Amino acid sequence: MTATDNAAPPRGTPRLVYRPQGDKTLVYNPVTDQLHVLSKLGVDILRRCDGTRSPAQLAADLFPPGSPGAARAERLVRGYLDELRGRQLVDVGPGPCPAAPETAAPGAGAS
Repeated sequence: MTATDNAAPPRGTPRLVYRPQGDKTLVYNPVTDQLHVLSKLGVDILRRCDGTRSPAQLAADLFPPGSPGAARAERLVRGYLDELRGRQLVDVGPGPCPAAPETAAPGAGAS
């Protein structure tokens, strides 16, 4: 099942670490030990995946009706969700995310 198969609310993987790098953001998943580079829109979508909003609700949150991109917003969000799910950054299903994402300060090193 993919994120676009139904309207189940996606949840972000817990304990993700975010580090902004210019116009992109590095996202480290300690569960898979993988580092990902996401665009601003990808991070905006990922951060809203709290297990309470459907893909349609995420699209409406990011692109309110009448705003540029609103007409194609849900298709765009569903495409990003499929990509994020493939990278094991989100899961699809009901329920809140078990833990809020952590954010590393820019330039902060691992301790």
